Amino acid sequence: FNAVIAACGNALQWRRAVDILKAMGKLDPPLRPNVATYNLAISACEKAGRWREALVLLRSMRMDANVTPLVHRDFRVREGALAAEGAAAPR
Repeated sequence: FNAVIAACGNALQWRRAVDILKAMGKLDPPLRPNVATYNLAISACEKAGRWREALVLLRSMRMDANVTPLVHRDFRVREGALAAEGAAAPR
């Protein structure tokens, strides 16, 4: 799954990367994404400039008992989201 999500990120297919991440939990038996899986999906969102979606994934990662986000990634995603919000604000 990680290789496919990474390929989606390289192709700027952020939505597909997120869909694959979510689909892992619906398999029988369900697969639990690990830190690398989340980071790849977050990176796909970052590459496509989808900061809000990256933040949603960060929150999902935090809620998952076995996955702890990396501090530097958390900072970069928040920084990007704030920059995107600032750019979208009316002047």
